[in-house]
Amino acid sequence: MWTAEMLWDLFEATGSIWAYLIYRRFAAFQKSRLRVSAN
Repeated sequence: MWTAEMLWDLFEATGSIWAYLIYRRFAAFQKSRLRVSAN
């Protein structure tokens, strides 16, 4: 199971742009899920 933190570490280690893009998608998804659970 991937986490946003793992993808960010991968991006920092490799400079891979796809890892960064997936990280952003993960982060946006987690934020939207937190908003839903807060209501």
